[in-house]
Amino acid sequence: MNKRTDIIKKIKLAALALTIGLTACNEYLDVVPDDGMATIETAFNLRSTAIRYLGTCYSYMTEEGTSGYDPALLGGDELWDLVGRRVTNTAGRVPSSMFQIARGLQSATTVYANDWAYMYQGIRCCDILIENVDQVPDMQEWEKKQWKAEAKFLKAYFHFNLIRKWGPIPIVRESLPIDADVEQVRVYRDPIDDCFDYVIELLDEAIPDLPQVNPSVDEYGRTNQVIAASLKARVSVYAASPLFNNNVDQAPLVDARGIQLFPQDKSEAEQQKRWEDAVAACKEAIDLAKLANIQLYEYDHEYRVNDTLYLDFTLRGMMCDRWTWAGGMP
Repeated sequence: MNKRTDIIKKIKLAALALTIGLTACNEYLDVVPDDGMATIETAFNLRSTAIRYLGTCYSYMTEEGTSGYDPALLGGDELWDLVGRRVTNTAGRVPSSMFQIARGLQSATTVYANDWAYMYQGIRCCDILIENVDQVPDMQEWEKKQWKAEAKFLKAYFHFNLIRKWGPIPIVRESLPIDADVEQVRVYRDPIDDCFDYVIELLDEAIPDLPQVNPSVDEYGRTNQVIAASLKARVSVYAASPLFNNNVDQAPLVDARGIQLFPQDKSEAEQQKRWEDAVAACKEAIDLAKLANIQLYEYDHEYRVNDTLYLDFTLRGMMCDRWTWAGGMP
């Protein structure tokens, strides 16, 4: 009985010592701002916290190729047999939300894969990083430039996603302040040519400050010159396409100010210029890929196969083989 009492006393003394120790360390552990709210300054006071903010910017990238989010995959009539199909024995069924578009249920009030607000949140996140990364004390200047270039790439990517889905959109050159009044928030959509020009402008600013390839495996998934140039090529082809370039079907699309959102007075030379710019952008992307030792995927076959199987294996392998895109590694 005495032994048990002695053990209990020791436990109480240990608990008391721990309490006193924590109380003494209270000021040392108090890293939360006085008002209890994290601030932009605390997010950019060290590289270790700022890189998390960069990761947040990347987190807004869309899930292209995912059945539940990509209208290009299941928004048509090609894959109806996938409705309700179970992916594996342990996974759920194929999401059916995108099939509602194919069924004609898309409307102004019911928008499937609606990421309008999500993309603009990503754009604001990029603007915050661009405006504040220079104040991080333990970063070198070249790295600050690279991070700003990555944010510009992402900002261009988010604008492009909005353009593909919504056509003319409000361009955000600088995000509005949180305390903006109602009149500041009431922005207009910009003409489609201005939208494409701004995306290309951002990419042109970003490419020189990006690495040619990702320097280490830790940076796989982050953008580089080849990726940014490839996006610029894609954007330029979209801008030259009749879907956006002098689209006469969209002539009635005029805003409240009387501005034509799809210009109808473009000359043939202006339309042709879009195609010339697209060709130049594609050539730039190809040249950068060659410099980075990046080539088109080809099936490395051990056995002789006919041309049909070779093409089949190549198309399959470019999607399924591991490390088909390794940031320029040989």
